[in-house]
Amino acid sequence: MPTNSDEQRELSHEERYIIKSLWSIESNTCSAGLVKEKIDKIDKYVESVLKEPTREFIKQIHEIRDVCMMSLDYFNCDTLRERCYRKIDVKKYVQSIGECLECTAKILYKFGELNDEEKQQDSDLVAEKLKIIEEISQKSKSKQNARRAYCALGSGAVIGAAIAYLAGAATLAPAIVAVAVFIAATVVGALVGYSIGKFCEKVSEEKQNDPDMSMCTAIKNVLTPKCLKSQSQVHP
Repeated sequence: MPTNSDEQRELSHEERYIIKSLWSIESNTCSAGLVKEKIDKIDKYVESVLKEPTREFIKQIHEIRDVCMMSLDYFNCDTLRERCYRKIDVKKYVQSIGECLECTAKILYKFGELNDEEKQQDSDLVAEKLKIIEEISQKSKSKQNARRAYCALGSGAVIGAAIAYLAGAATLAPAIVAVAVFIAATVVGALVGYSIGKFCEKVSEEKQNDPDMSMCTAIKNVLTPKCLKSQSQVHP
């Protein structure tokens, strides 16, 4: 814990790095890899280098924590739902704020500025917000998937019937044969359309899990397990 004698001390190099890094994490300007790198370095400084932090350092860590708390408090069910429906990647932002908040809590806890209960409350707040986001995303995804499935079934059925018509199914005799061909073409078209729709849905999920992933990589990730399964069935 800082003492009165260190009030005139300037921030050390490590303290300045920690403060700057936490602000960049809080503002969501870092990639996931860079965030991990910064947090690992902060942990190293806190555990091995910082023994007697300055009062100014502790003060600024408190300020960063307060900003994180206010940001998370702003994200209630309504504001989170609004951003999810507007396709804003709020999950990544909340995760950044949460990582920053937990990092500040860890620092303040080590130097006696937070107790066990307060530290746990910070972790619980982050978990609560992420749980709300996940629930909203699942509901939204279910509605979108249902719409896509209906559209795929309908489009496939229409295309199947159209192909049968263009192939001359309407001229078949007796009429029952023509009707049977149309029904078969419609069913096959609907199944093909549904399969394509499910494939697109899985590719979309891959992209949602990793927004930085290219479309080619997402398609490859979806196809690879299917190809491996087919090969294992052919060559047991």
